[in-house]
Amino acid sequence: NNYLGYLTGKPISYSNDTADFEEVINVLRYNDTPDEDSELLRQALIYGKAFEICYIDMDGKQRFKVLDSKECIPVYDNTIDSNLKYVIRFYKDTLYREGVSEKEEYIVEIYSETDISTYKASEGFNSLSFISKVPHYYKQVPITVFTLNKDEESIFAQVISLQDAYNTVLSDNLNDYETFADAYMVIKGMTADDDDLDSMKTHRVLLMDSDASAEYLTKNFSDAQTQNILNTINKKIHSIANSPDFTDETFMAESGVALRYKLVGFENTASGIENQMKKALTKRIELLSEILKLTDNEIIWA
Repeated sequence: NNYLGYLTGKPISYSNDTADFEEVINVLRYNDTPDEDSELLRQALIYGKAFEICYIDMDGKQRFKVLDSKECIPVYDNTIDSNLKYVIRFYKDTLYREGVSEKEEYIVEIYSETDISTYKASEGFNSLSFISKVPHYYKQVPITVFTLNKDEESIFAQVISLQDAYNTVLSDNLNDYETFADAYMVIKGMTADDDDLDSMKTHRVLLMDSDASAEYLTKNFSDAQTQNILNTINKKIHSIANSPDFTDETFMAESGVALRYKLVGFENTASGIENQMKKALTKRIELLSEILKLTDNEIIWA
């Protein structure tokens, strides 16, 4: 959320000196670009890469839409440039009859540099049944692939184990508290039957001999030790993720120079993400411009 807000909290601006770029701006406005840009970055932050498809809708207007990263597989050639050759998209298609789900199938779409092939997959993807092949006019795969970094890792990939450890410690601490609340009572030096115990529980009174005693059987644990562990893990999470803890009161009380120093890692990571996103947005504009050149702008704003 910190990186998402920092990079797209203020909408990205687009500019170019050429007169024809105004037509691209019109397409961007029509597609509610700030919202799409934010969703594109959100998918990349979560999955390490994001996919955005360009297409022409039923009204003949250019559109672009962020796809579910879990449903897309990019295929590259083996050249030095690693050119994108195909994108395979698969998604569930549920058949309904009288409002009730009857059958679930998968549709597989293969986007190439010239066309889009659609198949229906059998259960378990053992076979594919051809449905259709339609051409497109983008002269390249009409899907933009936005990789967050070279390793295509999510923004939190390095801290997942620490986050799990934090949740485990916190959960165990809550379990200890619950166990403490439901602790067994140990009564020494006397005997009691069920009626005696029920009476004690009802009246909240213990009647014991002079040499008898009672106490709860509990496990000793230190709140301070648990809190120290949680604080240490929390600091490690923010340190490794290069994301400052903006809820930390001491952080917000820092001077301007100290604050800038603490933000160096955050700025460096954000700068790398920004460069990768700029490449993806440039690819989007290339795809939009290809159709604008082909139709002399008429397909967008007649």
